[in-house]
Amino acid sequence: MKRVLLMLTFLSFNRGLLLDDENPQHGTGSSTYLTVSKYLAGQRSIHHEIEELRNQHELSINLLTSQLKAKFVKLDSLISVKSPSNNTCQTMVDNLEERVIELSENNTRLEYDVYELKSKYNVLSKAFENRTFELNNKIEELHRLKNIQQLQTVNHMQHMVQYLDSSVSSLLSREQARNQDFLALYNITIKSQNSTMSLQRNVSKHMEKVAYFACIKLRTTFDGGATLIFQSTKTSVGIVNSSEIQATGQFNCTMAGIYHISVALNTYSRGAIFTIMKNKNELIRGWVNEYSTQHTYWQFATAVASTELNIGDTLEVIAHPSTPVAVEGGDHSCLTIVKIN
Repeated sequence: MKRVLLMLTFLSFNRGLLLDDENPQHGTGSSTYLTVSKYLAGQRSIHHEIEELRNQHELSINLLTSQLKAKFVKLDSLISVKSPSNNTCQTMVDNLEERVIELSENNTRLEYDVYELKSKYNVLSKAFENRTFELNNKIEELHRLKNIQQLQTVNHMQHMVQYLDSSVSSLLSREQARNQDFLALYNITIKSQNSTMSLQRNVSKHMEKVAYFACIKLRTTFDGGATLIFQSTKTSVGIVNSSEIQATGQFNCTMAGIYHISVALNTYSRGAIFTIMKNKNELIRGWVNEYSTQHTYWQFATAVASTELNIGDTLEVIAHPSTPVAVEGGDHSCLTIVKIN
């Protein structure tokens, strides 16, 4: 379309064109004639281009029209969908407007209250300043009175301090004396406790009774070096192993102390010897008189000893290795062991 307009404009500014289909000019100069066929061909071309442009324009208009219709339809549907929310928004806007009005009224009331508070504050501030001035004057008067009284108070306090120092010194000396008395009393108490404990131990030791008395049950001849066994127990006090003594003839000490031991044998062995042994060591011997072989009779022989025994020490009576001992039974031959301290 633009090209057609340019061509028409160009032609209008020239002197014009002549149509001559029969006598074309030939020569050296420029030709000012246009043949009819070329003119018609140009007209047809221009017309064809104009038609094409018109068709394209109509197509564009139709396409735009259909698109606009679709947009309007969609917009109508969206408006119909959004209408409830628009009503809600409108309600919220109305509520907000009411709230703004209410806040504005509250702000006005607050401004009035602030004005009243400021007025009251000014009144109170003035009264406070006056009261502060009065108090400052009174404080200055009190300071002056205090300066006067301080001298008297200092003197009184000095006397009180001196009195307290003397009282404290007296109390300290008394406390030291009491400490010495208490220490002496404590030492006496400790000594008394030690003495009491020692006395209790001695009493307990004396209260520990040990006594054993047993006899030979049947007439028996003991070979030389054999231990005499006293099977018949008559007295057993503080003895925890009497059955062992009856079986072996050996006494085992379970309570330390001073013990008295005596052996009395009724025998007819001439010149027989028996010995009291402590831990396999001889304490004392008993001896039977040698009598004439023409006169065979029983004799009574004894052996007595005292010794200190510790726990675990042993006592026993044995026949001398060189001589057997024939001993009468039936409570005629007995052994006595007694703890005396």
